[in-house]
Amino acid sequence: MEKSLTGAVTKQETATWSKTMAGAQRFRLLMVILAMSAFCAMTAWADPPAQVARLSYISGSVSFQPGNLDEWTPATLNYPLTEGDRLWTDKQDVVAAQSETSAP
Repeated sequence: MEKSLTGAVTKQETATWSKTMAGAQRFRLLMVILAMSAFCAMTAWADPPAQVARLSYISGSVSFQPGNLDEWTPATLNYPLTEGDRLWTDKQDVVAAQSETSAP
């Protein structure tokens, strides 16, 4: 690469630099995409909960709190329950959960 007599950067040097930077940006983007793909694949292959039940009967005021949240919401029929989920009822209210076991 030659510099002009005035010490300024030539058009050829600018073009070469632009191509190098564009290649580096493409490489970084590719690495980010690969990392995200690997993370998504690991998440997709995670084992499902060992036990799952569903709310099969609700009578009265029943509240539900998922194991990963702090908020309570009204429980709904057929909602899936997994480990760590919580249910709350008043003394006179009733809730039933149904679970099926499957062989490995």
